[in-house]
Amino acid sequence: MCNTYYEKMASIEEFDFKDLSKEEIEEILLIINPPKQSINSTRFILTTLIVGRDHKALKKINKLDEETYNKYLENLEKADYFDEKGFPKINKTDENILPEITFARYVAEGVFTGKYITKNYYKFDFSTKREDFVKQDDNTDKELFNYEWMKIIQDKSTGQIYLKKNDSTVIIPFVDSKHVLLEYQYRPAIKKYSFEFPAGGILQEKDLETSVNKRLIEETGYIATKVEPLFEVYPSPGIYSSKHYYVVAKKVVPLQKSDSNIDVRVFDFNRLAHYIKTGEIFDSKTILAYLYYKANNKTV
Repeated sequence: MCNTYYEKMASIEEFDFKDLSKEEIEEILLIINPPKQSINSTRFILTTLIVGRDHKALKKINKLDEETYNKYLENLEKADYFDEKGFPKINKTDENILPEITFARYVAEGVFTGKYITKNYYKFDFSTKREDFVKQDDNTDKELFNYEWMKIIQDKSTGQIYLKKNDSTVIIPFVDSKHVLLEYQYRPAIKKYSFEFPAGGILQEKDLETSVNKRLIEETGYIATKVEPLFEVYPSPGIYSSKHYYVVAKKVVPLQKSDSNIDVRVFDFNRLAHYIKTGEIFDSKTILAYLYYKANNKTV
């Protein structure tokens, strides 16, 4: 029944959120809020669409403590979230309402920072600071070399050398039930261009969904409306410590133009087997993600 309200929102370019009842708001929250995460910020964003920057109404509807309320409002103000009438600049079109509400939630929480330029366009700073990454200090081993996200370590008990790297996420981004995004980028280590699923480091004290969406937005300009864990693996435990978390990002939609120089292309998921056989796709994590998903999902 709740899908009725989402379809209603998605089908009307300028949907009037003021017409929503309290029960309808609760049902929409169940659709758009990530599972196992606090619903507070999602509710806050949704209610700004109804009452704008009306402090009295916002506080009454959300029932947040003063510190959280001020944090959400301050972060949104910094991002220039509200227009001159006090209402969000969120673009309420059928393609953007869900990801923009999701993205605004991250802004309110302070996960993403930057500037909302105009409707349907955010300009965010994704520069990585070293302290953002998970610290993986090991006092029992000897550090031989340290460069930002990578360390060369000597195991004291065996004398063996290994790389200590941050854990990463590997993303299968589905545009719809049959098509996925692949990145096409130059890899200096092998002097070749490679087709790959998006992947990147997991940030300190950030949930997996946040890391996935940050990576997607940074490299592709897309955002996922839903993220589901697929499996976990150590890609090369004899050489380095990193663990890879494979996930499926469903219904990814464009949010902004990517700042990266990575070429992003849409592929038929079932055609990837052909490109793997011909050697056009040779990236191991991409091949592993495809094979695992195909082995465990019969519907694609």
